[in-house]
Amino acid sequence: MASFLCLAGSACLCTTFIPENAGALLNVTSLALLGKLMVSAAFNIAYVYTSELYPTVIRNAGLGVCSMSCRVGGILAPFVPSMVRAFSFCSFSMKLILSG
Repeated sequence: MASFLCLAGSACLCTTFIPENAGALLNVTSLALLGKLMVSAAFNIAYVYTSELYPTVIRNAGLGVCSMSCRVGGILAPFVPSMVRAFSFCSFSMKLILSG
């Protein structure tokens, strides 16, 4: 999970250094989609990991809290297009690397 989060953060950070009109194999869209793939993998691992982490007595409450904290990104997602592209990817990458 930590490696997926760190890889997602580094992919998002690399998007700030590549110009948008670059015709190379690694353009902004492919790096952004690679970051999204890594975040999705970490999100799926979170469910498996938290169900094994908590004892049976508090498993439902623990999984609910972890699911709620994972959904904060979905709440903040509509505000991303109003941000500058470099700032949004830098803020996402720093949060992902720190989480990893």
